[in-house]
Amino acid sequence: MTIDSVKMFERIGFVKNDMNERMDHLEMMKNKSEIIIDEKYIEGLYRIEENDYLNILFLFDRIDRYELKSQNYDGEVRGVFSSRSPFRPSRIGTTTVKLLSRDKNKLIVEGLDALNDTPVLDIKPFVPVFDDSKLQEISLNRDKNSPRKKLTELIKKGDNVSLLLESGKLHGHFCLGLALGVMASSYAMKELALTNSGMEEVIVITETNNCMSDGVQFVTGCTFGNNALIFKDLGKSAFTLARRNGEGLRVTVKNNFRDKLSNNSQEFFGLFEKIVKNRQGTDEEKMKFKMLSQKASFDLLGVPFEDVFNVKRVNVEIPKFAPIHDSIICEKCSENTMSTRTKGNLCLECSGSKIMELNGSGIVSLE
Repeated sequence: MTIDSVKMFERIGFVKNDMNERMDHLEMMKNKSEIIIDEKYIEGLYRIEENDYLNILFLFDRIDRYELKSQNYDGEVRGVFSSRSPFRPSRIGTTTVKLLSRDKNKLIVEGLDALNDTPVLDIKPFVPVFDDSKLQEISLNRDKNSPRKKLTELIKKGDNVSLLLESGKLHGHFCLGLALGVMASSYAMKELALTNSGMEEVIVITETNNCMSDGVQFVTGCTFGNNALIFKDLGKSAFTLARRNGEGLRVTVKNNFRDKLSNNSQEFFGLFEKIVKNRQGTDEEKMKFKMLSQKASFDLLGVPFEDVFNVKRVNVEIPKFAPIHDSIICEKCSENTMSTRTKGNLCLECSGSKIMELNGSGIVSLE
């Protein structure tokens, strides 16, 4: 068959699924779809089932406009040719999908963000020897340009398991407090449709400095270092996530959330009392506690959100953007010191001034 005998952009098949209206593409990719190949192209499917992944090219046939610039998932404005926007001049879309099975001219796939009856233009196998190295380089460059992109996608997908796994790299272990922080902040970020570039456009006011706060910092991207984390020393398992204009959500942990956990978690609480609170226990008990803590943490993610948290809309007063202070050299120790933390030409330590410290007990004076 010559190329002249095939029309430009002639479909080779179509998509069959339950999605008839566009939605968030990450939500669409959770669903399974069928790709029905036209009878005259069946021979072209020979040995396609040997591939785990396929690249699907399709036509955005229900889009009647294009946007040369639009806002992406990270909240950044990009040109259409540097984004995955469906509003494209050519209306051609491409997605890598997982091939689950083949039945004659029907391919069952997962991860396709195309609507029901979408025309399919072409199928190409995902070939690791060609694609993997390119993807690694692309991923590296993408991470440099947008370091929170992967986290943003996980939040939008509601993938709390992956978020908890990632937050463990910061916290060092898995515990209920970390899981609470991940669940609550993931919900709040998604509910408020927020992304965070670390430039104080998103603010967290945390009311505790316990394990939960690590989950909140990791998922929201609001930290002491980027001046987007405010610590209100109230000792409550609660936090507020807000936009720069003060509109936000306050999320609190319900008093009886432990009642919603599995029976196996009760053994965990007994060991928590012995090992963490009383600093006792054998090596075997400590190992068992670690495993039970891990299990309880991931089990918690399966409990309905409303059984664990209370949420209410709030409007809070947000401080002005963090000022940039000059530094001075302490005349005694010769160390560079922020000007607001000096007395005369001496740092607070050298001048014998009152010093405040944030530690496990909260904000305390070192006097």
